[in-house]
Amino acid sequence: MKNNNKQRLFEVMGKVDSSFDNKLNENIDNFNVNEILNSYLETAFWTDEDIQPELKEKSFSDVDINSINQAKEDIKTFLQQAKKEATDELEKYDSSSIGHNFWLSRNGHGAGFFDDYSDKLQEIAEKMETIHIYVGDDGKVYMEKF
Repeated sequence: MKNNNKQRLFEVMGKVDSSFDNKLNENIDNFNVNEILNSYLETAFWTDEDIQPELKEKSFSDVDINSINQAKEDIKTFLQQAKKEATDELEKYDSSSIGHNFWLSRNGHGAGFFDDYSDKLQEIAEKMETIHIYVGDDGKVYMEKF
C-alpha cells in the first residue's frame, strides 16, 4: 500500500504541476524531498487515523495540493535549518526516517528525533508550528498550522 500511495501522489502532482516529473528526484544534499514528503504524509495519516477514522479511507491523492506544497516547503525549511545547526545529527537519517520523525517531533507525539538522541533536530522541529490534519466537508484531506 505504501508504494501505491506514493505512486498516486506522484500522479496527482504531475497533473497539477506539469514540471513535477522533473522534481521527482528533488534533493537537498543527500536527501530526497519527495521521499521525505511521502513518509511525512504516511506518518500524518497513521498518527491521526484512530481519532479520525475517515482518514483510513483516504489516500495521498486526496490531500489538498496547497497542503502538499506547504508540507514540502516546511520540509525544505527544516532541512536547511538542520543542515546549518545539526549536520552530524541529520546525517544519521535516511529520507524516509526524516519525514517520519519530523512529523512526530513537530506535533508533539512523544516520539521523534529525541528517541535517537538527536536533540538539536528535535528542537528545530519543535520550533516549527504544529500541524493539524483533517478531512474537509469536500472529502479532501487538509493540513493546517495552528
